[in-house]
Order: sequence, then structure tokens, then C-alpha cells
Amino acid sequence: MADSHGNSAANTQEISVEAPRISRIVNKSKFSWAGTFTELIEFTNKYLHLGDGVAKVIDNENKKTIKSDHLILNWYESTGTLQVQGSRSSSCKTYLNQLIDCTQGIEFPDTSDEDGAACPQIWNDLPSAGPESADIVTKSLFAQELDKIWSQIKILNAKLSCESDIIIEQEDNIQIINSLKQKNQDLNDEICILKSRLNQEIDAAKKLTEERDSLKTALQIVRKDLMKFSDEKLICRSEQSSNYHRSQFDNVSGGKKTKKQKPRDPPQLVNHQNRFEALCHEDLVKDSTSPSNADKSFTTVLVGDSMIKQIQGRKLGREVGHRVVVKSFPGATTNDMKHYLMPTVDKKPQQIILHLGTNDLCDHSPTVVAENIVDLVKKIEMESNAEVILSELVSRSDNVLNDAVKGVNKRLIKYCNQNDWRMIKHQNIDRNCLNKSGQHLNEKGSVNACV
Repeated sequence: MADSHGNSAANTQEISVEAPRISRIVNKSKFSWAGTFTELIEFTNKYLHLGDGVAKVIDNENKKTIKSDHLILNWYESTGTLQVQGSRSSSCKTYLNQLIDCTQGIEFPDTSDEDGAACPQIWNDLPSAGPESADIVTKSLFAQELDKIWSQIKILNAKLSCESDIIIEQEDNIQIINSLKQKNQDLNDEICILKSRLNQEIDAAKKLTEERDSLKTALQIVRKDLMKFSDEKLICRSEQSSNYHRSQFDNVSGGKKTKKQKPRDPPQLVNHQNRFEALCHEDLVKDSTSPSNADKSFTTVLVGDSMIKQIQGRKLGREVGHRVVVKSFPGATTNDMKHYLMPTVDKKPQQIILHLGTNDLCDHSPTVVAENIVDLVKKIEMESNAEVILSELVSRSDNVLNDAVKGVNKRLIKYCNQNDWRMIKHQNIDRNCLNKSGQHLNEKGSVNACV
């Protein structure tokens, strides 16, 4: 039985060449051969083992016959039909059907036993064994199929192992990538925080720079004010001393008539200041004739551009009955006044009169100039308790700028009405009140401006 099983396995490998060429047609009684007649003869010799017992091979045009003592095979070449007849036809048909059933769906290697030594005597055993021989063939085919499946399972296991290693490696890589992404996100968040802090530091540095520049400007103004005040104090003392000696001389001369001398003007200070230096006419109101008439506790500061540089605060103070300080900044714009006004605001005067805006008209529209003046007034009100009074812009001889001046004054009147501010109008100043350049007040204009 073991030999038969081994021979069956060998026989199964040989079927790979010829068995797929035979198939059933109807009800397992008729078959079809897809090869040539020569191949059919080789098939019958190898698998049916007719061998030397073949009596005849008849080769006609329509039918070709292989005839032995117990079996007749008729093959019609035109249709491929194969008929099985003879005393052993039933056993042969059963064997062929089992052979067809076992080989369907199995891919056999393309090898064959050339010498046919391994082919069992299946056909010779059919009369005596019958179905047992067919079972041996079937089991052999199943065994080979199982071996093949097992080998495929081993291959799949190897592939799965390799794929598993790849998947594990990919999972590790994914974890590393996620970790790197998280670190990158943390670094980006830290960068955003540092950028925000840097921007805050930059803003703080800008504010400190602006404050430093403002303090520098204020210190320069204070220093120049002190120098101016010192010079004017010396001049005032010199005048008082001269008047005192003159009065003593008049008393000594008695009733003698002396030649009336024209009083000499006080010495004038040489102006060495540039267009942005303060021409500060600060006067300590010391009226020797009527000291009780001046209210020294109340101070008015007149701040403006070069248009007010001819106004004398000392004389104006005698007119209004309290201390008046005039600060003129030639060429100053509304933006410059933000720095120039700081020392004045720090001294806490009771009134601040603003006269500025003419120097802005070359670069800005009347609307912008008026808004800048209003912003400056609001800033003074926030930083002090002083009453702020606006002074109208003075008309000039230039018609173009004159129209712009009127536009600024019109808007300033509107803002004063809205904010309940007082405003000084200069309707009594015309072109006759301007100097030769037509840009500044002459002596008459300075007097009219104080009226």
C-alpha cells in the first residue's frame, strides 16, 4: 500500500502535462481531448497503460481510434470528442472522471518523468482494485495539495514576520515624529512668547527714548530760561541803580534847571538763538510805582511761535494786573510745542494762552492743524489745572496762506464752542500791523494783539 501511495504521488506530477487536456462534455459519459492524436496515444500509454497491448491505431480523416483487447478510444479531431468503449469502459470512465475532478483547480509544476519508471500500474489494477485505486490517487493529490498549502503558509509566515517588523519600525517612527511635532509646537509657542516680550521691550525702549528726548528739550529750555532770566535781572538792577543816582543828582542840584535829557533805552541783548530756541520774555512784575496793583499769585503764560516775540509780558502784566510771562519759539510747530510746553506746565500757571499753528500750514491742511491744536489743549488740561485760552491765527500778506489761516480759525471757533473754551480774536489786526516781510507783527500789531 505504501508503494502504491508513493507511486500515486509520482503519477500526480505527470498528470500536469496531459490531464488538463482532457475534460468532460455531458454527464461524465463523454469526454473532450484538447491535444493532438500523438499526445493522446502517449496519454493512454502512460496513464491507461495499454502499452504493448494496443492492437490497432486507426487514423482516419474524421475519426481516429486506439483499440486494445478490452478498451476502444474513438477521437473526433474536428470536435475534439473522445468516446470510451469496450469491456472496461465503465472503469476507465470512472478513472478519467476522478482524474479530472482531482486535477481541477490545482497548478502542477511543469515537469514529467521522461522514462515513466515511476508510473504505477493503475490501469492494470483497476479490474482487481476498482474504487480503491481511485482513492489512492485522490489521497495522493490531496497530500500534495496540503504540502503545497503548508509551504505557502510558511512563506506567508515569513512575509508576515517581515511585515510585522516593518510595522513595528513604522510605529516607532510615527512615535518619534509625533514627539518631534510636539517639541516643535512647544518651541513655536515659546518663540511666540519671546516675540511678544521682545515687542513689549521695544515699545518700552521707544517710550523711554521719547521721554529722554523730551527731558533733554525741557532741560535746554530751562537752562536758556535761567540764562535769560539772569541777564534780565542784571539789566533791571542796572536800571534801578541808574534811576537812583539820577534822582540823587536831581535832589542835590536843588531848584536849578538842568538840561532835560532823553532817557536812554536799556541795552539790548544780542540774539544768538536759532529758529527752535526759546525767545523767553519772562518778566518779574516789579512795578515800583504801584506794587499793590499786581497779583503776584496769579500767572498767565503766553506761549506761541515767532508771531508773539515782540509782545512784552512786563507791560502786558501791568495792563491786566497780574504776572504775565511770554515764551516765543520761532519756527515751532504744534508737534514741537508738545516738548516746549512741558517746563511751563510743570510750573503750574493759572492760565496758558496758546498762539500757534502758522508754521504747520506749509505741510498740513487747515483741518489737520486745527485738530493738532485741539489735541495739544486736551493734553495740557490732562496734565495741569490751568485754564487754556486759544488765540486766533493772525492773517498774513500771502493770500494762499491767508485763506488757510481763515480755515484754521473757523475750525478752532467750532471746537471752542464744543468744549467751552475761551478764544482771543484779532479783528483789529490787518496788513498795516505786519512788518515788511508780511509774516510777523510790527510794533503796532504787537500793541493791538494785547488789546
